[in-house]
Amino acid sequence: MRDAIVCSATPGRDDRLFPGDPRQFDGQGATLAFGAAGVLHALHATGRTGYPGFDEHVDWLARASERLDPPRAGLCDGLAGVACVLAELGRDDEALAALDRLRRLDLRGSAAGLFGGLAGIGLGLLRLRDTLTGGGLDDDGVIRIADRLARLVAGDADGIAPVTRPGLMRGWSGIALLLTRLAADRPHYLDAAATALARDIAHCGVPADGCLQVRDGAGWRLSLTGGSAGIAVALREYLAHRPDDDHYHRVLDAVHAGLRMDLVASAGLLDGRAGVLAVLARASGGGDPAVGAHLRRLGWHAIRFHQHLAFPTDDLARLSMDLGTGTAGVLLAVHGALAKRDPLAWLGGAAPPVKASPVT
Repeated sequence: MRDAIVCSATPGRDDRLFPGDPRQFDGQGATLAFGAAGVLHALHATGRTGYPGFDEHVDWLARASERLDPPRAGLCDGLAGVACVLAELGRDDEALAALDRLRRLDLRGSAAGLFGGLAGIGLGLLRLRDTLTGGGLDDDGVIRIADRLARLVAGDADGIAPVTRPGLMRGWSGIALLLTRLAADRPHYLDAAATALARDIAHCGVPADGCLQVRDGAGWRLSLTGGSAGIAVALREYLAHRPDDDHYHRVLDAVHAGLRMDLVASAGLLDGRAGVLAVLARASGGGDPAVGAHLRRLGWHAIRFHQHLAFPTDDLARLSMDLGTGTAGVLLAVHGALAKRDPLAWLGGAAPPVKASPVT
């Protein structure tokens, strides 16, 4: 997969470095979800940066971060995610420049969620605090964001756009994830996180005995973006702080059971099988038999590109190397499952320890 990614690169283009989802042409050629930042993060996280041209590709990202148009602040679609990856790759000056541009943006009327909203910006700031070698970042900015989100949970929107969908990326679970990350000295954040999680869980149903998935009209969603896999990420983090919450342990067990189902329409990390694989592998340390099944079934979606293994976009219409829909995301999930590394480190923070449920 690394070789497919590398031979697809077009550093002579300004609009994109790697082929991917068409959303990269909406000013997202450098971003984490659909652009160069996500691909380079996946290569770095899996130890696959030792190829001629890697430094040139990082240079491309640094230049592209200066011309994001329109400039967005988000973790997955904007400057927060780009800054995180630049810092991860040792480009602190460029990361700080991207962070400075982010701080100049007007966040009034922003979305609340993780993908492009306040929760994701907050998680990005936490990751930058831990990654920048020079330090110097405090938690003041992220606490201000978290306070706004806690008030949103309590009913005070404070100019934040309404939350209209469930899930980790654009729903209440992403908000819960940020609040939980900051809850060590602020227990009221955990109470707000529990309320936020309940709102997403209210969108779930039972497609089979013992399983819980997000209802999507007449169907069901398992995905990381708006499905039960994403809710599981936030639930597990919450339970690391409140291990005696038997109700949420039962919910998490039912969600994990739902992630063992065979049928997933695409391969991608955000909306396909790779995301389901990442969540199950992260939760079980790779020991769940369904991890092996999902690894094998990724072959259902694979294509060949210059004799290398690659994957298409979610709609199967075009080759994709990006993190959100394509080969980079699959690489990250597969590496996480086989090497027992956290495939979701780009969300910031360490994966909670794997603990057996106290509920039988």
